[in-house]
Amino acid sequence: GGAADVAGDAPVPPANPAPADPAPAPSPAAPEPIAAPVSIIKPRPKPATNGNGHSNGHANGHRADAPGRPNGSDAPARSTATLRLRLPAARDFDVGVQLMQQVYEVLRENSGEDTVIIHLPRDNGTVLMKARSGVTCTDALIDRLSGILGPERVAVE
Repeated sequence: GGAADVAGDAPVPPANPAPADPAPAPSPAAPEPIAAPVSIIKPRPKPATNGNGHSNGHANGHRADAPGRPNGSDAPARSTATLRLRLPAARDFDVGVQLMQQVYEVLRENSGEDTVIIHLPRDNGTVLMKARSGVTCTDALIDRLSGILGPERVAVE
C-alpha cells in the first residue's frame, strides 16, 4: 500500500460486464434511432411446489378448488386486463421520483388482479417493468393516473 492504492486511481470493472460491442459508439450529433431498444425486467419466479401437485404446506389463505373464481366464490370469472403506464422522461431526478411515488400510491390503493406494466424511458431505450402487485382497473383509477401522467400515457389492454 503506497500512493498507488488510493481509491480512484485504477478503474473498477463492472459487476456484470456487458459483452464487447464491436461497433463504435454513435457521436452525439447522430440522428435518433427510429425504434429505441426495449429492456424487459422479468418478475422474480414464484416458489415451486414440491412436485406432487401440492404446496409445501404453508397456505396463503386462498382456496384453489374453483379455478377462475377468487377464493372459490360464486363470483363470475373475470378476464384480467393489462394497465400500461408510460412515464415521461424526467429531466430532474427529484421530479421523476415524486412522479413515481404518486403513481405507486394510486396503484397501491387499487390492488387487484390486473397486470401493471410500467414503461420507463432511459437514455439507451425503454425499460419495461412489471409491477409486483396487480390493480383493479376502474374508471376512477384510470382518471387518477391520467391526472398524474396525462391521458396519452395511460392505456388499458
